[in-house]
Amino acid sequence: MIFTPIRIKRKRFHIFCVKNKLFVIKGPLGNLTFRVPFTRAGRKIFFFSKALANMFLSRARSLLKGLIYGYFVQLKTEGVGLKFIRFYSAPRLLSLSFGYSHTILYKMPKTISFRCLKYRLLLFSPQLTTLSTHALRIRNYRPSDPYKGKGVKFSTEVLKIKPGKQRQR
Repeated sequence: MIFTPIRIKRKRFHIFCVKNKLFVIKGPLGNLTFRVPFTRAGRKIFFFSKALANMFLSRARSLLKGLIYGYFVQLKTEGVGLKFIRFYSAPRLLSLSFGYSHTILYKMPKTISFRCLKYRLLLFSPQLTTLSTHALRIRNYRPSDPYKGKGVKFSTEVLKIKPGKQRQR
């Protein structure tokens, strides 16, 4: 599973520190918040250990990458009768027709924007963790069959098809 960053116009972002040990990063694609234990003395911030400071820097770096570029993943269906349908009356609702006797209704969060192209689903989000969890949840409704290759897969995923039973003569 590869999440490719998409480049959007480079705009400025702002990092705010709130009283209850909460950091808010505002960027062109939205706002992200995360909690880190620290103490404040005026404008300076002191972390309790070097490990916490390194965690804060790495977490802020990954969140900034998501807020500036964003992450994108594409799901494809292989097989007959498998498709994605978007309801335009309910814009956050996704209908998954995966060959079962019923359709599966999946509600997307507000942080993920998506587009349905019948047999492909394009997901875009500034948050990598939410994007990966929801993409994997959708894929787990109908994972790819190892013998025929039918099911839902990521566009970059390469399937290794197993041979079937050998016929005895």
